[in-house]
Amino acid sequence: MTESVRTRLFLPQAGAKRLFTDDPEILEVARVLRLRCGDRVGVFADDPLDYWYVVEKSDRNGLELRMTGKEINPANPVVPCVLFQAHGTAGKAGNIVREAAALGATEVIFFQAERSMGRGSENKIEKLQKVAIESCRQCGRSLVPKISSAEPDFPTALESVRREYPSITFLTLSPKGKEHLIMLPYSLVRAGIALVIGPEGGFSPDEESLLRSIPSRFIHLGRRILRMELAAMASLVMVNTVLELAIGRDHEDR
Repeated sequence: MTESVRTRLFLPQAGAKRLFTDDPEILEVARVLRLRCGDRVGVFADDPLDYWYVVEKSDRNGLELRMTGKEINPANPVVPCVLFQAHGTAGKAGNIVREAAALGATEVIFFQAERSMGRGSENKIEKLQKVAIESCRQCGRSLVPKISSAEPDFPTALESVRREYPSITFLTLSPKGKEHLIMLPYSLVRAGIALVIGPEGGFSPDEESLLRSIPSRFIHLGRRILRMELAAMASLVMVNTVLELAIGRDHEDR
């Protein structure tokens, strides 16, 4: 049974019977929440489990914890959900990562499209990974989505995901799509989804040809044109709905 906790913390060494951390960010959380001896906290470490700890010491020098239990985290994604997201203007990437983590993405891969209005950097990716961790802390999942940039290029990144997940279904959001995302049959998504979101200016003809050759199904979200970051979030909400229906159907069939 899930324990009642004051907060959740990300510590890579979670699972040890006793933990000590002097990480300034965690100590700031402890200070703001006024964690005291006897308080219970949840700890996660990018694995399928949630770990439960009791505070044994909390002061400006560090936080000492003792493990009291652990369990499989039901909030974790159960199938791959990879988001390919074209680079956009400054300030959008953080929001996309934050919401994508909360909506079940297992990986977010930013790529440079021909019509992208911005560019990424390794330093930016490091910051975005921290955003993903914080989103997981808030939303309750313990498996942290991997944030990366398509290296060395977009076609190579697409092929890499296809090799890693041979049964995954590629979906490309496009006004030219013939199917509404929410209407996809559950049999197509039970093994996972790779969702491709292009830049504000859309995909170039060469990029469309590349995606059709994977092959990727071209889908749409309805009659209205959404901004890039909103399209990503709306798509992930619908993807989660389709996946949960698929998973529920699988359980009923067993």
